[in-house]
Amino acid sequence: MANAIIQYQPDRSDTRVWLKRAEWLADYLPPALVAGTRYIFDIYYLWIGDIPSAVGGLDQFQRHLRKLQAATLAWILYYIEKATVEWYQLEFHQCRETVRKARVLADDSGIHILDHALFGQATYAELLTGNLAMANALLTEQAPLVQRTGGVYRAHYEFLVAWLMFLRNDLGQAWAHIDHSVNLLRQEGDPKFPMAFAGILAADILDVLGHSEEAAQWLNRIEEIAEQMESDYLKFGMWLVSARIAFDGGNDTRGHDALQKALAIGETRGLMQYPGMKPNVLAQLCSKALKAGIKVSFVQRMIRKHRLAAPPEAWLVDTWPWLVKIHTFGKLELEVDGLSMEKRRKAPHRLLELLIAIIAFGGQDIPVVRLVDALWPDADGDQAQENFKKSIARLRKLLAVKDVILLKDGRISLNWDLCWVDALAFDKSANQHEEQTIRLYKGPFLGHDDLPAWAESQRNQLRTKFVRLVNRHCDQTIEAGKVKEAIHSLECAIETDPLAEPLYQRLLSLS
Repeated sequence: MANAIIQYQPDRSDTRVWLKRAEWLADYLPPALVAGTRYIFDIYYLWIGDIPSAVGGLDQFQRHLRKLQAATLAWILYYIEKATVEWYQLEFHQCRETVRKARVLADDSGIHILDHALFGQATYAELLTGNLAMANALLTEQAPLVQRTGGVYRAHYEFLVAWLMFLRNDLGQAWAHIDHSVNLLRQEGDPKFPMAFAGILAADILDVLGHSEEAAQWLNRIEEIAEQMESDYLKFGMWLVSARIAFDGGNDTRGHDALQKALAIGETRGLMQYPGMKPNVLAQLCSKALKAGIKVSFVQRMIRKHRLAAPPEAWLVDTWPWLVKIHTFGKLELEVDGLSMEKRRKAPHRLLELLIAIIAFGGQDIPVVRLVDALWPDADGDQAQENFKKSIARLRKLLAVKDVILLKDGRISLNWDLCWVDALAFDKSANQHEEQTIRLYKGPFLGHDDLPAWAESQRNQLRTKFVRLVNRHCDQTIEAGKVKEAIHSLECAIETDPLAEPLYQRLLSLS
């Protein structure tokens, strides 16, 4: 009875009552029935977004199996549930290891009746991490298995294929597969959670295809099911997709409202993923949340957990949790994973000079020979190259973040997904976000210390750009009739960089 309610009437007011009764009775079931019963209960907890109860149920499941000396099939089912709980929590490495153990067990025993379910959970981990090649390989393994099982299992497979196509931006195929999935679910009696689960992806695809009314209809239906089931997991996904749609449509007020609702649920429940999620879209939503000050600490944890690559707009978001932050305006300061380098250990001057050179030369695709000529001009060719190899290895060790400095085809680059530099952010955003860009400039490049010629030119270029931005801002302020505000802006800018001589001239003209 409890199983039937969970699958087809999870919105009943007495669902939790039946679930508790069935959990108590499960202790008295024959060993062959315990595994399937426990699995259904714990998956239900994931459906409603109650991860702690699912984790507790999983532990109880394992104890039952050990106590009953359960058969191999029961242990395979346990591993499938464990893998599900792990990808729900973004524990992808553990999920892959759990799947590996289950596959070994299935191969050794010759029991492959649950392979389709096992491969399905493995696919979630790959889709959520953007490993599309592995996801495709797993789906290829599943294809002949679901042909035999059909029904809900085939619908689940079609959902996963639709998600893969969506991540590949093949919208035609994505819609064909999610539509097939939904139709299969209708044939199976329209089970509420699987239908709403698939509907989140269907709504996302429909909106991107330009079918906004149909997308809205799906979101309304999902919200209704989520309320009936009291499923925070469905609400979390539905509100994030709603936020994306609102922002893309230019309705920032509605977008922020939906984002607030989603992230409040996520923080309370520990939810950090949703059906059909695109990592780049989640990164953009996280950037908007941080800029608006919505659930900042939770959003930062989510970014770190997913290892999300920063979208371009994150360069001007102070609270984006970059693994490495380098401040060069006013003085050189390094932060690694939120902690000042000075508090970790003192960096050797020569290594900092190499880092400064990489930044001064633009941070991207810098020929190694250019760095060598700048830093070791008096060394012969072989010795200079050897100095560079040792120094770059030591700099990478100092920063202690894998792949933050990339070396390919004789060229050096900073990894923009992991590293933020104020001078480069200033340079990138100067023509788009003037006021925010001006605030980045805390003083001359590397302060007032004497610099080698190759760094002095970068200081001058950045100062020139700063002066131009301040003057443009003053023009706009004066045009608005706010002369006093323009004078104040100039005084602040001069205080920031006393050597910016053109600003004195502009100030005198207004006095």
